[in-house]
Formats: sequence, C-alpha cells, structure tokens
Amino acid sequence: MSDPDAVDPTAGDTTAAADATADPLGLLQTWWDEARERGDGMPDAISLATVTPEGSPANRIVIAKRVDETGVVFVTSGTSDKGRELAARPEAAAVFLWPQPLRQVRVSGPVEVLDDADSDELFAVHAPLSRAGFVASRQSEPMDPAALDRLWERIRDLAEDPDALERPARWHGYRIVPTAIEFWSQDEERTQTRVQVYRATPADPWQQRQVQP
Repeated sequence: MSDPDAVDPTAGDTTAAADATADPLGLLQTWWDEARERGDGMPDAISLATVTPEGSPANRIVIAKRVDETGVVFVTSGTSDKGRELAARPEAAAVFLWPQPLRQVRVSGPVEVLDDADSDELFAVHAPLSRAGFVASRQSEPMDPAALDRLWERIRDLAEDPDALERPARWHGYRIVPTAIEFWSQDEERTQTRVQVYRATPADPWQQRQVQP
C-alpha cells in the first residue's frame, strides 16, 4: 500500500526529496552554499518574522550570518524592535529565496541568544563602519531627523579607530533552532515541489511529508 505522504522523487527538484529527512539542516546549508557560490542577488538575505507585544506579525530583511547543523544565525541589537520582540517571545520564522534555480526555504522555531564569545566573533568579522554603527546607533529608538548627520559623523569618527570598537553588551548573535523547514523548488517546466520536515521540539526526530504545490 502506498504512503500518501511519500515523496515522489521524479517531481521538481529531487534533491529535497532525496535528502530532506536524513539531514534537513545539511540540505539547507547545501542550498545556501550553492546560492552563495552562484552569487544569486543577496543569497544571505532572509525575511525574518517575529511577533509584537500586541500579537501582530512584524517582518524585515536581515542577513543570515551562518547556516549550520544547529540552525540559522543572525545578529541584532537586543534593544531593537526585533530584539525586544524576541526577548518577549523567543520564536521566529525566516524565508530564503534564491532565483537560479528557483528555490525557497521556510524555517521556523525557537530562538536562542548566542553566548558572549560567539557574539564577539560575529561582531569582529564586520567592517569597521558597520561595527561603529552598532556601537553608536540605538537601533529602532526615535530620533530627531536633524540629528542624523551628527550620528553618521560620529559613526565615521569611530570607524577611524577600529581596534577600539568593542561589541556593545546589547548586541548579540541569535540562532533560529528549526522545528519546521519547507523546501520549495521549481524547475524549468514550472513543476513545483514542496517538501516539509518538522519535529515537535529540537530534541525530537524529524518527520517528513510532501504537500501539494
């Protein structure tokens, strides 16, 4: 008797069908690496969704700094809108989109704050102007428009001495630890494939199903 949730390896992008359950984070890392090697637009960009204190969705584009066997890592200030939202409700959803070949990956799950050593390492790899911005800017806080030029002047001044730039205590790395991942792809004939893997908690084994496109 056939399994109604079994993946058809002849449909769409068969890479997802073959590998998703065995190592879904490994497959995500492979797709991410391939997109970066091709230089697909902004291959590290993700649409990151959180929840406001009022229960409304909030979304923005951020850069994925790392994709590995533990999850998807990004950085932000803990006092930014998304930092405060994650502190109140540490869950998020993210979407990667790559045009050639056309692939999309949805990732969702709990979010954890990385330790100081890992956050320091992520801070250090940024360019001096970026690090200066992290130090000088109180991300998401209201400001007088007339003060913007002064803020940028301070950022440029700080960037002139990059060795003196230390990670602010409010700035962290964050990791989405996926409990659900969907691999979507479309081939040249517009045949689409959607393969979902999911688990109740990060400690549970992955399960898989294919859904209609």
